[in-house]
Amino acid sequence: VLSPTEPFGEVKPAEVEAEDLLDPSANHRYVSVTGRLVDFMNSWPDGSGGEGGSPLVMVLKSGGTVFEVTVPSAPADFRPEAGALLRVTGVCQVSADQAGKPGNFGVLVFPPGGMEVVKGPGFFNERRLLILLCVTLLILAVTALWAYGAAKGKALLLAEVRERKAITAERGRLAGDLHDTLEQMLTAIHLQLHSLGPDKELPATTKAGVASMRELVRQCHVEIRNFVWDLRPAALEHYDLPRALERMAKSLVLGTRTRISVKRSPGLPKIPSFVEDNLLRIGQEALTNAVKHGRPEGISIRIEAADAELVLEVEDDGDGLPEEAAEGFGLRGMKERVGRIGGQLEILSGKNGGTLVRVKVPLPRQGA
Repeated sequence: VLSPTEPFGEVKPAEVEAEDLLDPSANHRYVSVTGRLVDFMNSWPDGSGGEGGSPLVMVLKSGGTVFEVTVPSAPADFRPEAGALLRVTGVCQVSADQAGKPGNFGVLVFPPGGMEVVKGPGFFNERRLLILLCVTLLILAVTALWAYGAAKGKALLLAEVRERKAITAERGRLAGDLHDTLEQMLTAIHLQLHSLGPDKELPATTKAGVASMRELVRQCHVEIRNFVWDLRPAALEHYDLPRALERMAKSLVLGTRTRISVKRSPGLPKIPSFVEDNLLRIGQEALTNAVKHGRPEGISIRIEAADAELVLEVEDDGDGLPEEAAEGFGLRGMKERVGRIGGQLEILSGKNGGTLVRVKVPLPRQGA
């Protein structure tokens, strides 16, 4: 009768290789064999460590030979990890196929001395490598999603830039066509009317009609010029924002006694073209309102950069802003343009009783 403590008395196990046990003569031999733990055939038994517990079945591999190890009652502190090198001692049980040839074998172990961990699995065992592979795949998936989002955002930005360039080119073409056709024809009509001589030399029956035609031609010139300005900020193609606003202001007050002064801070940074275009339109509207409705004697334009923002001010000494002009005189369009560039718009009373239009726009960081 075998006992867990002394199953074979003083008999010592034979140290054999796993492949040598695939022989009918090895059946029921008391052996000691070494193999690397592959997996457990069942979960860790609840009754391990005591008599009557469920047997623990492990799968070991030595070279190219795979065999099972059955532990009737495993000790509670025996918790080897997959990949550990084990030495098991017990009775070899060889199973034969229908032809009587040995197909596989197992070892029936009697603890506590029947199991020994020869070498741990090391850090990079199969389970940990699987976990590392899963983590790596997760990181790659997150990186791929981020790269996809970044590429999609960049593609949308490039598409928007191309669209803006196409729109700008088309607007420039239309502006050039208007300048080369309608404005030239209006100039020819104006010259023809001028060739008729002064109004005082004209017959009384035609004097009023000619004067009216001259006024209509002048108004058409102004409207065509404003329309061309709206289509293409040609001034920005050759001048910076302060110089472009100065030339625009002087063209508006041409023939009047209104004085124009421009002040700019030294070292004015490069302004993004989209911001510069909108500031030019805002300044143009402010200048037009000042000349058209304020009847000023002087208009001052100030552009400076301070505290990470750009400030544009257009101030006149005219009649001031009417109370009913809250949404009139193009102020709605000015507010829309300021909103596009993320700025702030202030319309205040000037120091000399006129109107002060102030726009504040945040400047991009240097190197951004």
